Amino acid sequence: MKQESLVLARYSIPFRTPFQYAKGTIEAREGFILGNGSDIWSEVAPLPGFSEESIEDTSSFLKNNWNSIVQHFQKSTLGKFFVDDDKKAELEHFPSLRFGLSMLDEQQKAVAAGLPLYFFWRNQWFSNPAESKKYVYCNALAHDETIDELTHSIHLLKETGFRTVKIKLPADAKHAYEIITETCTRFPDIIFRYDANRAFSLPVARELFKKLQSFGTDQAGNNIQYIEEPLSAPDIQSFSELRDYGISVAADESARTSAEVHSLTQSESVDFLVIKPMLFGSFSEMEALIQNNISVTVSSVFETAVGRTLLAHIAALFNTNRETDHGLATGSFLVHDVTPSAPGPHIKFKSKPGIGIKANIDQPWIIPELDSNKT
Repeated sequence: MKQESLVLARYSIPFRTPFQYAKGTIEAREGFILGNGSDIWSEVAPLPGFSEESIEDTSSFLKNNWNSIVQHFQKSTLGKFFVDDDKKAELEHFPSLRFGLSMLDEQQKAVAAGLPLYFFWRNQWFSNPAESKKYVYCNALAHDETIDELTHSIHLLKETGFRTVKIKLPADAKHAYEIITETCTRFPDIIFRYDANRAFSLPVARELFKKLQSFGTDQAGNNIQYIEEPLSAPDIQSFSELRDYGISVAADESARTSAEVHSLTQSESVDFLVIKPMLFGSFSEMEALIQNNISVTVSSVFETAVGRTLLAHIAALFNTNRETDHGLATGSFLVHDVTPSAPGPHIKFKSKPGIGIKANIDQPWIIPELDSNKT
């Protein structure tokens, strides 16, 4: 029997508009695509400024351990690679690698079973798995300088079919309150998520949440789903205190490790966890969340269509417990992609085993690096 091949390619895709964050600007999204050239694909893509590991460190690990990765892949034993005493300690510093390699492992199991990845998981996790879903809903992203610009953007997103919109809040609490109350009032049929990006001190956040509590009693603010990372110095007690105002709180940066997630869920100090699997780690590290009662929003860090499709399958699994929209509508931020994907509020699934797509790595902005057939 011919052994299954494994290829590794490195991509660099310009952002349509340079991605700005607190520590600088990123002009292009870089990462790695791995796959068998047919029905199994994965992605490893640390994001500078957010990931613990760098692109170059990740590249070195993949190249240095390529033969071992290939051997485990061909034997369908990649799960053992993670617990190898020689690799385990090093992989602790590479969440994106743990994610990408574990997705190869999970897809091999799903393809062997002849099932779409998320449905394979449901059969493993639930005694009465739900009917096969055709898509997951995504939230839209909106951020403009003025209220009028923002409401115009939301109107267009609503016409496109989005039912949930995430808005980045300014650091000025008065302006943030104005944005929240205006958007909620003008669009009562849209669900809003507001990301404060750790902008407020506890006293300022208290005052904002107190005002929003009063706003909500007038029925106009009932479409606030949550405020994400409101505190500049977050801790369990402060999160819990803000929840007492009746406004849901979500943790993103505060929920990057299994230990942090465990602490937040045990204390019941937040209502939602925003999980970015590429920054979080392997599928097995996310398994504990599936049986937890807390709501999870699965979120992208500008992965290609391969990564976003993997995240959609994870999101569909979380939706077995409760339906929610996820932060995966980020393909439009990239100039190119590894496979066409339709814009809009859905990521649709195909009935094929695995993730149901094939990556086109024969493109000028993708550089083939390793191929098990040539080593």
